[in-house]
Amino acid sequence: MGENMRSIRTGRKAAVAAVVVATGALGLGVAAPAATAATQPTITLDRVAPLALALTGAQSPQLNWTFHRNLGFRNVDVKVDARGLAKVGKVAFSGECTAHGLVADCAEYWPVDGTGMGGNAPFTVTPFKGVKLGTTGGYTVSGSAPGLVVKGGSGVVTVGGPAYNLAPLGQFKNEKVGAVVSQPITFGNVGDRPANGSDVALVLSPGLSFTQHYSNCRYRSDVQGGVRVEDAAVCHFRDWMRIGEKVTFAQPVRTKVTPRAMWTYLDVQAAPAGSPSLAWATSSQPTSRWTQGRGPALGLKRLVVGKASSVPAGTAQLMSENQGYGVESVTARNGADYGVTGSSAKAAAGHDVTMSFSVTNHGPAVLYDRSGGEATPYVKLTAPAGTTVVGGPECGQGTDSAWYCSAGLKAILSFPGDTYHFTVTFHVDTVVPQARGQVQLVWGGGAPSTTLPFDPNPKNNTAPLILN
Repeated sequence: MGENMRSIRTGRKAAVAAVVVATGALGLGVAAPAATAATQPTITLDRVAPLALALTGAQSPQLNWTFHRNLGFRNVDVKVDARGLAKVGKVAFSGECTAHGLVADCAEYWPVDGTGMGGNAPFTVTPFKGVKLGTTGGYTVSGSAPGLVVKGGSGVVTVGGPAYNLAPLGQFKNEKVGAVVSQPITFGNVGDRPANGSDVALVLSPGLSFTQHYSNCRYRSDVQGGVRVEDAAVCHFRDWMRIGEKVTFAQPVRTKVTPRAMWTYLDVQAAPAGSPSLAWATSSQPTSRWTQGRGPALGLKRLVVGKASSVPAGTAQLMSENQGYGVESVTARNGADYGVTGSSAKAAAGHDVTMSFSVTNHGPAVLYDRSGGEATPYVKLTAPAGTTVVGGPECGQGTDSAWYCSAGLKAILSFPGDTYHFTVTFHVDTVVPQARGQVQLVWGGGAPSTTLPFDPNPKNNTAPLILN
């Protein structure tokens, strides 16, 4: 179901992937041939983001691994060679590691679930007292596991760094379709190293469009299935960003509220030029193309002049209040007409019967639920007389014992025309001619409401399931 669902970006990519614990059974009686290196499952270390160390305290790099198959729990030996950090700080390995100087073997037990996992590296680094800002070193991570290929990688640790903070963004409510909203963008460097320029990402959710392009910004549109899913810009500013400096865009970001708007967003992140912090915004779909903007250059106005320093500029950010990231939300006076369709079937007593129904967003607005599913419509199921619900792939009983069906995360970004198909199986206890069940749209967490506040047409929010 949900074959019209498109992949979406819901803000900065999380550094740690969710870990799903899976178990499996091994077949007995047939010995499997030994796997060759070419056919062995692979665990791959993703590209490691550089770590900027604050002058006090211990920190760990973040390691994210990709699993290419679901293999259940596996013993994995991880080897860390941190000799390149000898001049950076004190390296301390975690308890599962056996260390020989700055090289350690770490015995770990991972749920290899077919997607990936992430977390802190099995060591911390504490900068040496008196170490110079900008001191940099490297480390490598490799590994091995029975029957698996483990592909490692390397990382960099640097002392100090810029740290960007973004001023709070304005929030807009009850905007008319066609209105233009203006958002000032103000940010500063609260770190202990300057930055040689700044990049600012501006990512628009469906329902907003840029009214002005600038020559120092690159632009892209993600189009999936012929539908424009997301617009984005990354603007580059050559201005040296001193320690303590605070700047604002010379012109606010102006966006137009389109007919697709209902709940829509502008995600913003300011970062040192070349920072890996913006990878979430600069990555795109294979069909996307970046183009240089035309028009005037977008400038910066200095609100606070920073202090001059001989400290080398950095790109990796120290931790700050918001890492230069913020979200503007726009709610529009618009609606999304959701509707359901039912079906009919025949079955004899004592048999099971599977019936289908569907949910469609008839527009005009896109429904974009960034709460994680709390604001996405779902379906309450009433069984036809004489039947008992057996179940359905996306159906279950609520705390009130009623049956509900939901497209889940597939439906948190729903465009006009998107349809989500469901099936549910009933057991026929007694044949009742023209037995009438029902599917009904409901909304909201906690006690489900039959009133969808964004739906202008409640007449198509119920549909019959007719048996015999």
